[in-house]
Amino acid sequence: MFKTSILKAKIKRSSVDFKNTYFWNSETSPRIIDLFFSDGEEIILFYIQSKNYSWILTNTRLIFPSQMQQIRLSELVNVSFDTVKNDPNQKMSNNKLTLHTLKDTTVIFVEEGTWHLLYEVFKFIIVNNKE
Repeated sequence: MFKTSILKAKIKRSSVDFKNTYFWNSETSPRIIDLFFSDGEEIILFYIQSKNYSWILTNTRLIFPSQMQQIRLSELVNVSFDTVKNDPNQKMSNNKLTLHTLKDTTVIFVEEGTWHLLYEVFKFIIVNNKE
């Protein structure tokens, strides 16, 4: 697995201006949230697109609360940006990434202008899963 501090530093160094994606601050966050996570599981980022779509990235899972779904990060084998590959004119406005596991493919939504950073984040996670 990867060190959460390395991933957070990578994201902060990028200087990407997030509007609806937030770093989780465990000191100011409600303690009740801790009840939903296993020991050693640490929340890194959360994204809120609408009341019907959001995700939470932890050091072990990508959780979609409104769909009651999750992807174990250890199961990720690839991440791609199909929208940009199919239409290079979408490079600046792309808001989708495709996550691949051995069993499934899931499209996630991200903020416009952040896909390239989150692509690198998921690539980092996948490479470190193999170690």
